[in-house]
Amino acid sequence: MDFGSLIGVISGMGMVFGAILYEGNLEQFINVPGMMIVMGGTLSVNLPPIVGQKTGENKTISCVVFM
Repeated sequence: MDFGSLIGVISGMGMVFGAILYEGNLEQFINVPGMMIVMGGTLSVNLPPIVGQKTGENKTISCVVFM
C-alpha cells in the first residue's frame, strides 16, 4: 500500500468516526440490512475466482457466470 492510500484510508475512517462521535448516536450509522447487502455482494463477487483457482475450474466458472 502506498503512502497516499494509507492517508486516504486513515482520513476516511477518521471522518466516519468523527461524525459518529459528533452526533453521539451510534444507531444512526449502523444499518444491518445494508451491511448484509454489501458484504454478501462482495463475497459473492470475490468467491468464485478463489474457488476456481483452487479447483482448477476458473475458466468454467467465469464462462458460466458471464455468458
